[in-house]
Amino acid sequence: MEAVTANERELRRARDRRASASQIDIVNALRQRGQNLLSLSTPQDADLTDTAIDLGLGFVPGPGTALSARDFERARREGDGLGMGLAGLGMIPVVGGVARGANVMRRGRATAAEAAPSLRASLEEAVDVVSPQRRVANERRMLREALPEGADPAQYASRPTIASPDRVAFPDIYMRPDELVARARVAPEDPMMQRLFGVTRDDLFQIAEQGQRQGNMSGVPFRTAAKPRGAAHAPQVMTPQNEQRLVDIISEARKRPDLFQGMASWYTMDPLYQQMVRLHGPEKGLVEFSRINALTGMASPNSEVLTELNRGTGAYMMDTAGRFEDFQRYGGIAEKKRGADFPEDMRAIQGHMVHSTAQAGPMEKYLRAGEIDMDSPKVPTYIHSSGVPESGFQTQYPVGDAHWSRLVGLPDVRGLKRDKKTGEMVPNAASASTPEMVSLGPWWRDRVAGRSELESVPAQAVVWGAGSHATGVTSPIGAPKLELLSQQIAKAANRMGVSPEQARDMILTGKAHAGFVDPMLLGGLALGAGGAAAAAPVIQALRAKKQEEEAETQ
Repeated sequence: MEAVTANERELRRARDRRASASQIDIVNALRQRGQNLLSLSTPQDADLTDTAIDLGLGFVPGPGTALSARDFERARREGDGLGMGLAGLGMIPVVGGVARGANVMRRGRATAAEAAPSLRASLEEAVDVVSPQRRVANERRMLREALPEGADPAQYASRPTIASPDRVAFPDIYMRPDELVARARVAPEDPMMQRLFGVTRDDLFQIAEQGQRQGNMSGVPFRTAAKPRGAAHAPQVMTPQNEQRLVDIISEARKRPDLFQGMASWYTMDPLYQQMVRLHGPEKGLVEFSRINALTGMASPNSEVLTELNRGTGAYMMDTAGRFEDFQRYGGIAEKKRGADFPEDMRAIQGHMVHSTAQAGPMEKYLRAGEIDMDSPKVPTYIHSSGVPESGFQTQYPVGDAHWSRLVGLPDVRGLKRDKKTGEMVPNAASASTPEMVSLGPWWRDRVAGRSELESVPAQAVVWGAGSHATGVTSPIGAPKLELLSQQIAKAANRMGVSPEQARDMILTGKAHAGFVDPMLLGGLALGAGGAAAAAPVIQALRAKKQEEEAETQ
């Protein structure tokens, strides 16, 4: 009861904060500019607006002297003798402003002509804060300019549905819900799931109670502080307009049973658990189900689902054989880098660029301690969402992966991040952080899933599938996780020259692993018989991903 009350208080506070988008603008602007202004190290992302602020304050007696002292420390840290000299002159009355201006323009490589437009832009931003009409017009222009070439603006919302966006990173999320859902490419149902586990997509949908089956785990499914604080920018996402957009996407998805049924039961894994019990017995079957579920979940960072199942069952196989150290050592090596000493039974396990940092490390901790020890919220939530009543499972918090965070609009209100390859500042399109999930989890449960008469987890899966083309999903849409596992088992059967049933039991007892290393074949396999044409975008995306991974491991 206490947790519910706390969530209600958080929602009330969020709605109060949402009442004034102008206040959010002011706070965010002051925070961003203030950090650059006060830092004793030269900011790497300072822009011309920061330069203009520095120039203006340099002529104010008190602040100008303080900023000169800051400049002196920055120059000292960087070994910049000329900068130290100019900063010293900046502390002298009258001439200090001129000296500071020269130093700022020298360090920022800004001329007076360059600074003037920045000053004008700053004034325009201030006008936007006090003029709602101006802000609305700018947001409409922002969305129009972000649309893909040739896109019809009539198929999109008039402007972003979040409050005060800084950018539009994924413009197709603002497509009209009916248009968005119409573009979801649903894979044909593969009969292999019924052959191996005795269920169809509709059977899973019924087991999941049409997306209304409540989990039996209470509380927050990921690690938080004793009194967690939400993200300051989360209220910008929690607008009535944005939640209505998401509710409408779910409503449109209901009109497509081929999409809705498979996605609403995407996390339902009861038939897998039942097969584990048949193979291992009730007590050990529960232990083994929990282990394979955790390891496949921990293989999900930076992976589409087919790769996750290949690598997760590979880790399960190696641990069962008492050789998890081999998985740690060799599991991240790209195929073209594998030498003669590479273990033969691992050659069909796909390498991965974040193997040692985001996957094998957490796996090793779990296998050693028997607990999921991870700081990020996405993977623990995912693992607990894929559980069964016997192991415990949760449905209160959505799985905040990168695609969900993109669809709700988080990249449009987060700060930028530096691209490791190009060095440029780019939108942050990663999975939701812990503070973001602390704020958005209850909101999603009550204002989106609740209004749609769904539990939070299946509601997340439905919008994940419905908005797949807008957020960059490459996994087959409409196929539940159990169906994708069935397809990977069939691939392993072909690789090993055994029946699918034999391959299933070998994989679930840790004697083999699912799938195959060749990413060019995964997309076509996932779409079933006759799906070669529809698989082309998936295969292309997987090929690009594979090339990126190999480049990272060189």
